[in-house]
Amino acid sequence: MIEKHVKLKNSKGPDASSSIDTEEFSKMIKSIRIVENHKLK
Repeated sequence: MIEKHVKLKNSKGPDASSSIDTEEFSKMIKSIRIVENHKLK
């Protein structure tokens, strides 16, 4: 399980510095899928 806070671009808030935007979230998911596919081989 992975927990990550997602924010809108340029959002400000108490956890903004540790959050990712939707583009970064998409990249993270793609990377996870690549790792999952390599582990299945």
